[in-house]
Amino acid sequence: MKVVCRICAQPIDDNPGKDLAPATSLGALHLSCQKKLFGSSLPLLPTLSKSDFLGERLQTHTRRMSISGMQPKLSVALTATQSELKIHPVNMEREQAGVLILKPDPNEFPNAAVLEFFGMHHAQRFGIDTPAIALLDLPEFSQPVFAIRRFDRDLRGNKTAHVEDAMQVMGLQRRGEDSKYEGATAEEAGRGMWIACGKRRQVAADFLKRLVFSFLLGNGDHHLKNISIIRSWRSREPNYDSLAPAYDLVPTGALLGDSEMALTLLGTSQNPEFTDSFNQLGFHTSEDFQELGKRLGLPEKYTATLCRNLRNFFQLKVIPSVERFPFLEDQEGLRIKLRECLEDRLGKFSYTNKKIK
Repeated sequence: MKVVCRICAQPIDDNPGKDLAPATSLGALHLSCQKKLFGSSLPLLPTLSKSDFLGERLQTHTRRMSISGMQPKLSVALTATQSELKIHPVNMEREQAGVLILKPDPNEFPNAAVLEFFGMHHAQRFGIDTPAIALLDLPEFSQPVFAIRRFDRDLRGNKTAHVEDAMQVMGLQRRGEDSKYEGATAEEAGRGMWIACGKRRQVAADFLKRLVFSFLLGNGDHHLKNISIIRSWRSREPNYDSLAPAYDLVPTGALLGDSEMALTLLGTSQNPEFTDSFNQLGFHTSEDFQELGKRLGLPEKYTATLCRNLRNFFQLKVIPSVERFPFLEDQEGLRIKLRECLEDRLGKFSYTNKKIK
């Protein structure tokens, strides 16, 4: 197995003069990638243990299985000395703010971390805005841990942005946890976020892009709390700027075997609607997403091109990458499940009414 960077997943040349970060127990890193994630070229010193994650697991009870709700998470801070950059749990007594979130595998779902890295990595490749991510080795953990930069704080922990998820935008935050699935349809959420961002067409376009990507990824947990909008902390404008960087893009189908989407696509939560294609087939195709794009005010040519580009991306880039993705090389069973999940979604998405008899 080639040595690859734990941030960009690309091979590392062992020549120190070719962008190799100082040796660390976290795994091999390109120096340029380390600077993007940690903001420093100093040697990294993780001062973390498994016990730091105890009590950090916030399991929520809903009628649906949620991987993110069962996953331990730890907020960590960075402290630089003259010779190293310490990575440590936040100091609550000093009101220290975390700048990275670490997510190891939950006991119920081994390999969740590497699958989240796989999903987020390919979102980056397609040009979807995401935070900096990594897959790191930590003491006492047998499997790598997923790491993601907070996008609402700088590397010193200072607040830089105000963020609201779709639950808050839709005024559902005081309802039960099931409301993140049932409180609004994708059409309602997309329209609500479009309005909250001053009716910018790019917001609707990005919303649709991420929804289609999540469907093709086999992400059955793309619910209202996993979609957010953002604006500068100092902004005095009433409107938000854009969608926040994407997060929690996990091919849950490879772990749970689920095939349904987290959100109903069309209509309202009280009066859901379905296309003729869905009523005949019983599953979503690209026609459903093109109808959603139309209802969100996007040009038909744009939505058709988006669907075609994402279909080609998954067919030509994502699915072939499963067999050679560096962190899946010794996981044959997981590779099979992941490939089956992706192929199933691609097959459904590519189905057309011409095939309906």
